[in-house]
Amino acid sequence: KGLSAKWRMNNPERSRSIQKTHYYKHLDYYKMKSKKWQKKNAKLLAGRKREWKLENAVKYALQQRIGRYKKLGITIEQYEKMLALQGGGCALCGKVSDKDKRLAIEHDHKSGRIRGACCFRCNKYLIGRHTNKDIPRLKKLIAYLESEFDGREI
Repeated sequence: KGLSAKWRMNNPERSRSIQKTHYYKHLDYYKMKSKKWQKKNAKLLAGRKREWKLENAVKYALQQRIGRYKKLGITIEQYEKMLALQGGGCALCGKVSDKDKRLAIEHDHKSGRIRGACCFRCNKYLIGRHTNKDIPRLKKLIAYLESEFDGREI
């Protein structure tokens, strides 16, 4: 029926191999069992997640950044290089952002081309919520959109 504790201690590699084979043979069952447990213990898991985020704030923030950049096909190093090429600030207005307020990675949703990093205000201009009042900024915006720069190729 089961493997004796003594045999498992004397044959750890073989024991692990048998356990692994059994697990993959019955994977659907184990997944269902896991989901059931997670649903039953949702509050406990949410609390643990909250605690982990508080205890590992720097690591969590880094994971969030990596995930955000990965979706756009860019690494943190490429982002940092792109930011340095822009003088450390917004690609349009040049405003240097606070440490807590990172610049948005501005990109073309159709082609995926990364045009640069912009502050919140300039990024709003790029998505069509601008006015005619700031002609110099709009001219700079036009030049920026027409450029062939792609942050993924750094």
